[in-house]
Amino acid sequence: MENKLLVSILIASVVLLIFGISSMGYMVNSATQEDIKVLNDKLDSIVIPSVDDIANKTAALIKLPVQNDNKLNDLWKHFASSEINELEDEAEDVATEELEDDNFEELEEFFELMVPSLEKIKDVDINDVEVEYLELGLEDDEDKSAMVYFKIKVKYTLESGPVEQYKTYVYASAFVEFDEGDFSDEDVEIKFSLEELSQFE
Repeated sequence: MENKLLVSILIASVVLLIFGISSMGYMVNSATQEDIKVLNDKLDSIVIPSVDDIANKTAALIKLPVQNDNKLNDLWKHFASSEINELEDEAEDVATEELEDDNFEELEEFFELMVPSLEKIKDVDINDVEVEYLELGLEDDEDKSAMVYFKIKVKYTLESGPVEQYKTYVYASAFVEFDEGDFSDEDVEIKFSLEELSQFE
């Protein structure tokens, strides 16, 4: 009798345990589903900004410093001053020699084309010179180059006219290049103009 009672109690306990676990599982499951629903609702209400919006807002907050090219150029000229001076001096010497070659022969040919009634060029004088380096060529195999600008005063006479002697200015732009940085291997190209160059304004 006692054994049957114990068996009955044990069976009842197991049933209650199974029912309790099932109930807890249902409660946990229900709670979890409810939490997920609430979380989804909250996520739906959040407006996520686009990449462009983030970029625009970031750019508005960050103020980048304005690059001053003049200061950078001045700094570069300070550190490379000896190389720049050497190149510009060499370029000016070479260009001047080329310009004066055969008593300004190229300039005279240009001037004769520009002034058809020219009788004679009386005097040619280099009035001003400006030099601007282009490539320093700091490596051994790199070319060096510069521009040399000349303001040249020319005195001349015409075949006929009320004035015995005239004067005007001719402007020359000389491109000087030293092959592989060798100052003894140069190439010079000169162009002439009657229009004033900006370097002399």
